[in-house]
Amino acid sequence: MKASAAIEIRTIAHSEIDCAAAVLGRGMRDNPLHTAAFGGDPAFREKALAGVFRAFLAMEVATKGLVVGAFKNGSLVGVCGMMRPHCCQLAPPEKLALLPKLLWHCGVRGTGKLLSQFGHWSTHDPASPHWHLGPVGIERDLQGQGIGSLLIREFSRIVDAENLSAWLETDKDVNVSFYRKHGFEVVAEDAVNGVQNWFMERKARI
Repeated sequence: MKASAAIEIRTIAHSEIDCAAAVLGRGMRDNPLHTAAFGGDPAFREKALAGVFRAFLAMEVATKGLVVGAFKNGSLVGVCGMMRPHCCQLAPPEKLALLPKLLWHCGVRGTGKLLSQFGHWSTHDPASPHWHLGPVGIERDLQGQGIGSLLIREFSRIVDAENLSAWLETDKDVNVSFYRKHGFEVVAEDAVNGVQNWFMERKARI
């Protein structure tokens, strides 16, 4: 547990998943990939994303990784998910379990776009053991105030404790500069659903 400038960083509990998913839905509502997947209605994008992230965070918290939260005055304002080594690719049973939830929250078109996105991302995923960063999102009105940096420092501390590398994908060029400040470098670029994506790696600190 860490605190800085009235921001507490700690692992979220299973009971906080719904709140964390809502924060991610609001914070990542306007990402280019999400606009491409869900269309121009911000309210629909936010609602769909909250449903999608609720399903993914439940897997991360339960078995596949960790979810760290930033709390300001007791309220969750930022979320950082991470997958453990060898856990970032979904097994066929996990995909089958997720499909009804994706269809319910995103519709047929949105589900198709998301599955295309995940499939495209997987072709770039390193074969070597690594921690996979994401999703990361901050409440819209608090972005740019250092909360994201606190979360990524905690992520980096966890990764460095195991002497492993880290990996991420981003669809926002402003994020490239942000993650470079935290030791990531671009190793590939690709268009995903018509949106420019950057694939970034942080080498193990051995």
